[in-house]
Amino acid sequence: MAERSAASSAQASAAKRQSVVQMHRDNEQAICQFESQVSAFEERLETARKDSDSDRLTGIASRRDAEHYLQRMASREKATDQVRDLFTEVSETSVRNAIHAVVMLHHDIEWNASFDGGFDRVPGVKRMDLD
Repeated sequence: MAERSAASSAQASAAKRQSVVQMHRDNEQAICQFESQVSAFEERLETARKDSDSDRLTGIASRRDAEHYLQRMASREKATDQVRDLFTEVSETSVRNAIHAVVMLHHDIEWNASFDGGFDRVPGVKRMDLD
């Protein structure tokens, strides 16, 4: 009986090892396939960049595009500063509320329908109470 148990245990152990080896092979195969897909994608991307006449480093096609990109970055930096200022100046305002409030103010949106009373303390934002 003990011999049967030992043989059964050895077979189970061998089956587990074989299963692990097969999983390892499958994973290796999947990784190789993924790497080849990434390589193909990178080649197509490089071809598209060459065909688009855009700068390889920045991806910006023209001076006009570069100026537009810089203006957007400056606008984002300004918005970030406004969020930081609002967060630090208005007591008990969450960063999330500060972000929402700055976006609202940038788009001239005066009213906000919210359960969150934190908007009540933000100047320029009116809250429609949902309670």
